Amino acid sequence: MAYIPCYGLLFFKTMKDRANFIDYGKGVLSFGKHKGKTIKEIIISEDYGYIVWLRDNVNRITISDADYDYCKRMV
Repeated sequence: MAYIPCYGLLFFKTMKDRANFIDYGKGVLSFGKHKGKTIKEIIISEDYGYIVWLRDNVNRITISDADYDYCKRMV
């Protein structure tokens, strides 16, 4: 299992672990199949393909390179 780097020497085993540590903001999606959910909720639900789609297609959504790369590998 690969570890997900975060903030120097801090590593997480899963995206769920990382999602509970990182502040993704309080913004809620106003469209799509995850309408009404936050980025954190989508990551915890493990819908990694949707996270990749958001980063690739929606300019107003900010997803870190580390999160994007992990999600892309998981799809």
